[in-house]
Amino acid sequence: MCQLILCVRSKNIMPNWISYILKDILPTLTVVVVTSILTVRLALRRFYKEKWWEKKHETYTHLLETIYHLKNYAAQHYEDQISPDCMTEEKRQELTRDMNKFHREFAKLRDLASFHLSDEAVAILDEYQKKTTEPSNSKTLFEWIDRDLCAASQCLQALKEAAKRDLKMK
Repeated sequence: MCQLILCVRSKNIMPNWISYILKDILPTLTVVVVTSILTVRLALRRFYKEKWWEKKHETYTHLLETIYHLKNYAAQHYEDQISPDCMTEEKRQELTRDMNKFHREFAKLRDLASFHLSDEAVAILDEYQKKTTEPSNSKTLFEWIDRDLCAASQCLQALKEAAKRDLKMK
């Protein structure tokens, strides 16, 4: 008889314990697991977006710096043509080395631009490249340098505006 009472009591306890788990703990556990999964996914998505934004920003910055140096070269070359005595031969050689370096850098960045930059920015770079590499109707070296200087200035300004739009900056 004692065993029968013990058996009945254990049957009553077990359903209460399972009922407690199913009713109170399982829903809470489900909410915690679902919330954790959603939080991690949203955090990862944000992380990837921020990393992509940083990479785009870095590419725009590097490209703008390179075009600035090309513009600066054209401006200094123009000044040298106006006043040839003001610049030493060593400075001319340094300018030429820098110009070659930045032309190679621009070519590399231009080739990789379509991966990181907006279509608008790529079109601006294409236009700049077209203006500086197509045969010109320039009759003098001044006109040729002026054309390069003007193309670099326009590209720099247009690219800054495109970068602000693409990066959603003010």
